[in-house]
Amino acid sequence: MQSFIDRHCDRITGVLHGFDRILFRGTMRALSYPVGMDKYLNVHGVLYKDFGNFVQRISGKIKLQAAQFAAQHNRPFQYLASSSLSKQTYAKSIMERDSIARGLVCVLSCVESCQTFELRKNRESKRLELMPARRKCLFLYFYFVDREFGLMHVRLQTWLPLTIQVCVNGREYLARRMDKAKLNYKKEGNCFTQIDDLPRAQQMMDDLQCRNWVHFLNVLARRVNPWLQSDNDLTFPSYYWTMCESEYATDIMFENEASLDAIYPSLVNHAVERFSCRDVMRFMGRRFNA
Repeated sequence: MQSFIDRHCDRITGVLHGFDRILFRGTMRALSYPVGMDKYLNVHGVLYKDFGNFVQRISGKIKLQAAQFAAQHNRPFQYLASSSLSKQTYAKSIMERDSIARGLVCVLSCVESCQTFELRKNRESKRLELMPARRKCLFLYFYFVDREFGLMHVRLQTWLPLTIQVCVNGREYLARRMDKAKLNYKKEGNCFTQIDDLPRAQQMMDDLQCRNWVHFLNVLARRVNPWLQSDNDLTFPSYYWTMCESEYATDIMFENEASLDAIYPSLVNHAVERFSCRDVMRFMGRRFNA
């Protein structure tokens, strides 16, 4: 990247580095493996024969809370029959249709594959054992227009161990910071083509690296997961947060369109020769195995 910038420095007016898409995962570590889940069941006096009903009770409360949450905010609660549909596109169309500038946009539900547990009979001991398993369950997608991050979502697994994900966009965060500071800029899609005060914008972008993410993420988790509230008869551990996916991007701003046009064919040729089918198709949002 630096060699590219040095080679074309006479055409480039600015460079911005920073996070683009960030995906956080919240895990209840004490419930994420069979021994831990087994201890949790023992503490609450849940027998294996009652495990199914126990999980259904937990899942049912989460689903009911989601429906009530959407109704309280007068927003759609929609089931999507196919997991291949783009939830982001669907939510964005609702946001634009209803002119949502702040708050809840919609709650979407969809059946998807998940990591959970199941009971299996041990042939040697002839006893039931709790084992990890892949199965399908209902996931809930809460889409919000946040004052800092714009359109973002929280994805909650309704089946134990209640794994959660939070997805935010660093470029949208920067745009909103610059709007608040009244900095002039031009944005095309998810990248910046011009920023008047680039050093200040870079400092705003760098603030994401030292942000208190745990507090921000815990607030969102308590908002969508009713079992984290203090008035429950069941006690659940707090989420342990990790950054499971992140995109750290560089925006290179050229002096004008002609400056980019002069080298654009060689960039395309380089991409064709160096990147794989998987890289190109995924970048374009397409399947590479169909």
